[in-house]
Amino acid sequence: MPILMKEVCKSITIDAPIDTVWSVLTDYKAYPDWNPTIRHLGMKNKVGKSFNLKIKTGSGKIVLARPKLLAFKYQDSYRWQGKV
Repeated sequence: MPILMKEVCKSITIDAPIDTVWSVLTDYKAYPDWNPTIRHLGMKNKVGKSFNLKIKTGSGKIVLARPKLLAFKYQDSYRWQGKV
């Protein structure tokens, strides 16, 4: 039986200097201030390491996940993978 995986990708253009954007994206403690879905992001920019992630579902339930950081390229991208 094949394993079904969903991938979430989002891309937007932000009219701001790249260092400003990355200072927001890497301020993980502030995510709950501007992201209604991510309630806690305990990432430390260590590729190959797992971290704590709390996600608020559409029903309002908080779900804990332990994704792994797959890639981190400063001022370019980061990727993680996990199960919810």
